Amino acid sequence: MPDRLLPATAGYPGSEHEFFPMLDSFDLKFVVGGEETPIRFEAAAANIGWNKLGDFSVSEAHVRLEVGTRSNGEIVVTDATRWLPAD
Repeated sequence: MPDRLLPATAGYPGSEHEFFPMLDSFDLKFVVGGEETPIRFEAAAANIGWNKLGDFSVSEAHVRLEVGTRSNGEIVVTDATRWLPAD
């Protein structure tokens, strides 16, 4: 695993803290029009910053991304969801 540390500017005491080793895989669910698509996210292998979850067909104005609380790691972390139109 690359050396990935959480900087002190994130509000934690000390200079830097190992953060990503506490992460592991967890489940998400993309829901649109009553159809659910499961997504397994491997957080320990994720990049710092945005990570692509997949390509999805959206036929309705309202969609939902559900984040599960069960993980093989110590914590589950999500920050934001960015939606981009397909090319």
